[in-house]
Amino acid sequence: MSSSTTTLTSWVKNSLTNLFESSLASEEEIFQTSFESIFSPHAQIISNHERTTADAFKENILNRAFAATRVSVNWKEVFEVPNAEDAAHQTGIVAGCIVVTRSLKFRIRAAPAQSNWTMVFSARVESEPSIQNGDPRRIVEFIQTSFDMPAPIHLQGIPAS
Repeated sequence: MSSSTTTLTSWVKNSLTNLFESSLASEEEIFQTSFESIFSPHAQIISNHERTTADAFKENILNRAFAATRVSVNWKEVFEVPNAEDAAHQTGIVAGCIVVTRSLKFRIRAAPAQSNWTMVFSARVESEPSIQNGDPRRIVEFIQTSFDMPAPIHLQGIPAS
């Protein structure tokens, strides 16, 4: 087992935050490296109740970042269920809800347009015995239900003349 000091929940939150924030076009190489350090090569990924490949999941994330200039991740409820056999509580299941907000190049009323990607997820994290250097934890199963919604536009009132 790794000598990692981050908790299971912290590892998932930090990993997914870094993944989504690196999905901008200018950081695609960082995104690829980040994805490989988070997901097992044999990870099972289910998106909106349909099994998908890791490549299709990566492409989906990158396509959502098209025309984005900034990405921020807002974590809602998150909880963990550690593996009973893992005394260090480094592996198990982490589930929760996140909102990924992308500020786009396009403007609406002089402010950047924004898009919110809301995701409810469950990630099963296991230790990969083949990884000798670094943190051996990887997501081996990822289930998500998600939807996109434009961020609300707040317009200032026009004063009566």
